[in-house]
Amino acid sequence: MLGLASRLSLPSRGWRLPLRAGLALVGGGSLAAGFVSELSLAPLTDILPVGSLAAGILLLIRALPKLARDGRLRRLGAELQQSAGEEFAVMAAYVPHDGVELDIDLVVVGPTGVFAIEVCEFAGEVACYDDVWYRRHGSTAWRFPVSPTRVVRWKAARLKSDVADSGFVRTPVESLVFFPYARISEIVGSTITAIEGVDMLVKHLRGWNRSPLSDRRARAITRSLTGTLGIAS
Repeated sequence: MLGLASRLSLPSRGWRLPLRAGLALVGGGSLAAGFVSELSLAPLTDILPVGSLAAGILLLIRALPKLARDGRLRRLGAELQQSAGEEFAVMAAYVPHDGVELDIDLVVVGPTGVFAIEVCEFAGEVACYDDVWYRRHGSTAWRFPVSPTRVVRWKAARLKSDVADSGFVRTPVESLVFFPYARISEIVGSTITAIEGVDMLVKHLRGWNRSPLSDRRARAITRSLTGTLGIAS
């Protein structure tokens, strides 16, 4: 799976490691500056902490947009949870057990199955041709940097591994691409179902009937997965 992530050239959305490392470097740089100053090592005062502080600030700057997106996913997860009802469990920014810091945007478990959902925050008009996605404005189109359908297939495989490790080897994981803000103008040849708007997503989740789960199994899978991350709230 790590090799696949590399081949897809996925931009890491993890914010935890950069944030922790940035805080550590900034703290270490500040401590070093104070220590050097106390020892009156003037030549080192301007040199020693600068690299640590600069690296720490850079990591913090990189982490902040990812942290902001994490917050948006949690709010979206809470909205979806409210719309879907108590029979579904919605987990936002789910962190799989494989150690790759690339969260699954939304995970939903309910009577109709287990779903891995890739959230695309683009606005405006989008279209898909053979799993290649574009933003469109009139006659102009811009290709997505990474195909969300390819990304969510890989993420669903990671979620499937977690579900199987919990003892539910035969439980499938369905993949979805979700556009909460964009309008899908055309889809030709997408291998993954794409949905726009929370209402349509809830309708799809409720209407899916290919991999139903008993209430007992759905609750057991939810308990297993939420050992890593709680239900969105």
